Amino acid sequence: MEMENALTAEQINYMVLLGDKLATKYQELNARIQRAIGIVRSGAVRLDGPDAALVRNGGSEPYAVTSEGCGCEDFARGNAPRGMCKHRLAVYILRETLKLSDEAAGDGNVGNGVPESQPVELAAAQAQKPQVPYSYPEPRFWTKGGRRTVSAVEKEAIDGLHQEAEARCRAAYDALPPDVWACIVLLPRNQKVVGKDDVFVSLRSPYLNVAGRLMLLRAKRQPKEITTEFFTLGERTLCKATVKVGQCSATGTAEVIEGASGPTSTNPYEVAETSAIGRALGNLGIGLIGSVASADEVMNARARQTESTSAGVDQAA
Repeated sequence: MEMENALTAEQINYMVLLGDKLATKYQELNARIQRAIGIVRSGAVRLDGPDAALVRNGGSEPYAVTSEGCGCEDFARGNAPRGMCKHRLAVYILRETLKLSDEAAGDGNVGNGVPESQPVELAAAQAQKPQVPYSYPEPRFWTKGGRRTVSAVEKEAIDGLHQEAEARCRAAYDALPPDVWACIVLLPRNQKVVGKDDVFVSLRSPYLNVAGRLMLLRAKRQPKEITTEFFTLGERTLCKATVKVGQCSATGTAEVIEGASGPTSTNPYEVAETSAIGRALGNLGIGLIGSVASADEVMNARARQTESTSAGVDQAA
């Protein structure tokens, strides 16, 4: 069983953005959403009318999926959060992807997700921005092992670091249109106070996730294209993404890490592909307010760094 038509590169872009939005809103479904995207991309979904579909699951008989449910055990046993197994999610994601694509074509869109008659005007958005919708977390700091209290001079340095970090976060919001504010993530990071080996401070760094970068990409009027491919380098498997906007192009790569803990543990291939796309967009300067690396990569690296610091007892300022 195959889908009647393979998805175009632009439709895949729609699907990636939709998956990011769903995973952000329904975090308990994140793993199933990523598997559902893989099912759709493999051509394992066949739509049979407005309320019926068949979804192939490996070599077994395909599952019948309707708006009422699915024939899989995940749905039957009530294990799927919100009743959304990966098969129902795959059908939903495919229908919404095709719907968005058809609507864009009907509006005379060149494939960027925004009608040409109503483009996103970044300058106008800047002029009418609402108030920044976040509060910077309360300053936090600690000494290694909680062995001592900080001095007044050290406290002054800590306050300065927090003020600088908060200014960078607010500057990130000022630099981007409100449309993508929901895609800004304030990633935690621990930093030593300069000149002190045992005093640490918890700061936040702004990062625009891949969904936000794709939204900015679609706001551009030039023709655009995203392609990905997996390849091996020795014993490593990597994903390479290429993003073209007009006459400009950039690439990004990310490694497939299997058997690891953290964000890459459940869907290493999907995570690597998303990371590679985010890197390529960042290399084009699209939505680059922090690291070019993906949020997953940054969080994994910082988790390892945090473990190595053997941080002690917190002392709230």
